[in-house]
Amino acid sequence: MLLIKRFSLLIILAIAAVIAIQYFDGFTIYEAFKQEYGAIAGVGEVIAVWIVAWVVVKYFSDIFKKIDDVVDEVDFSEHTHSVIKKIFKYAVYILALLTTLNLLGLTGAIEGLLVGAGFAGIVVGFAAKDILSNLIGGLSILADRPFKIGDWIKLTDKNLSGSVKEISLRSTEIVSSDNTVINLPNSLVANTPIINYSKNKLRKIIFPVSIAYEADFKKATKVIKDELKGDEAIVSNKDIEVLFSNFGPSSVDLTVRVWVDTKKGKGAVETQSRLKNEVKIALDKAGIEIPYPKQVMIQKKE
Repeated sequence: MLLIKRFSLLIILAIAAVIAIQYFDGFTIYEAFKQEYGAIAGVGEVIAVWIVAWVVVKYFSDIFKKIDDVVDEVDFSEHTHSVIKKIFKYAVYILALLTTLNLLGLTGAIEGLLVGAGFAGIVVGFAAKDILSNLIGGLSILADRPFKIGDWIKLTDKNLSGSVKEISLRSTEIVSSDNTVINLPNSLVANTPIINYSKNKLRKIIFPVSIAYEADFKKATKVIKDELKGDEAIVSNKDIEVLFSNFGPSSVDLTVRVWVDTKKGKGAVETQSRLKNEVKIALDKAGIEIPYPKQVMIQKKE
């Protein structure tokens, strides 16, 4: 409701501004007043500009955070919202300054500011190339959204993986499996192939199972399927596959392939570990041996 009220206030201000402009342009009273008391009118216009700028900054600088709270697809970090808020505030005040200079007839100053800003931009560009590169990378990440806070990602080229903790305009912070905090420059993240393990909540888990050559293959397959059907993370409308894989040195190797809901299973890694344990227990109860390499020593009597 607060977001709707602020949008309504913005629309009312815009309409009021349009009406005011049309009113003052359409009647000669204000023009006559302006010609007679030009300095007072100019001061009034400048004051009005800064009042509007103050109102916009005060009531609309956090509008992106309000949108984030309403729209599920938008999920920026607190730091990113803080950066956006500062950029919005500076943009409004810079626009108010330029408008003030224009009202006061100081167009030459505006041109000087623009030329100076362009020259300063060139200097800063050379002096802070890496910072600008990270900034552009951060904007790219925020726009493309290859991941969000809480996702488990892996940078393939760097062999780095972890849970995303923070996304800012300069860097991305992830926490590895051993709770190590890794701060990655956004220029690196934006130009590295990324695997997002959390993007899809439905994942196919594949793991091997070995049984003895003497074991009944059909019975082992049934035991594995029956056991996995009872797990809460298994997707019921997907088939559980137990496939013959290989003739091993001391075992028949099978491949188990199942679809799981990682949200119910509390993550793909945790779910896979639990499913393997369930299969092991079920095969032990059914008397199906999971073999290990054995060596037979034959001693020849002389």
